[in-house]
Amino acid sequence: MAVKRKTGPDIPGMSDGQLLTHLLGLAGMGSAAAQKTSRALLAAHGSLEQVLAQPKEELLAHPHLGEGPAAFLLLLPAMIRRYTSTAAEAPRPLGSREDLARMLTPYFEGQSTERVCAFLLGDELQLITAVTLAQGGRSSVSCSTYRLLELALNHRAKGVILVHNHPDGIPNFSKSDLASTHVLLQELELIGVPLVDHYLLAGEHIVSLRQYLDNLHSTDCLHLDLQARFSRGEIKNAPTPKTDPPT
Repeated sequence: MAVKRKTGPDIPGMSDGQLLTHLLGLAGMGSAAAQKTSRALLAAHGSLEQVLAQPKEELLAHPHLGEGPAAFLLLLPAMIRRYTSTAAEAPRPLGSREDLARMLTPYFEGQSTERVCAFLLGDELQLITAVTLAQGGRSSVSCSTYRLLELALNHRAKGVILVHNHPDGIPNFSKSDLASTHVLLQELELIGVPLVDHYLLAGEHIVSLRQYLDNLHSTDCLHLDLQARFSRGEIKNAPTPKTDPPT
């Protein structure tokens, strides 16, 4: 859960139109012009994500946007990439739920589709890097096992944390989530890299798969095998911050 500041707009609660209008205002446009331009851009491109993905020529072709606001919108994706890249470089402790939220939230904030990220841990279980493995639709995403193994080997990772989001806000692991985790966990075992945990971000909820399985008391074969494999690969002093229960 991201820490909400006392001042400024409630960004997570804003619609694409409200957020784009706010951004255009920050770029120097008046309120009425920003609202009109925001509506036109969203009508032309469908979503804020698509507006920010447009090339310079496309944005400058808009009759009411202007060079300054267009340059501001073009700068935003690069700034976000720079921030997330820099944020991943420094080692971070994971002693609490707040620590976990601080590390994970920048990679998923504002996402309207499912995304899977791998957080690779070093010798002291510090964060080496975080990488997006896959980007999917609103309710599903397909993840490449080969890419995860390649990253773990190239970075000489001592552990991996998987994270994915549910844009619909439902804080429950689906059958597909469990099956995919099972495959990835087995493949990581082959190269001797343990899966520390798999976290689910849904709205303001953060759910740990390890803790979910421990509290489930299920007799399902998949659940039991996942739990056993997590236990076999457990790392001493690995980060285990308490997270939210599923609903």
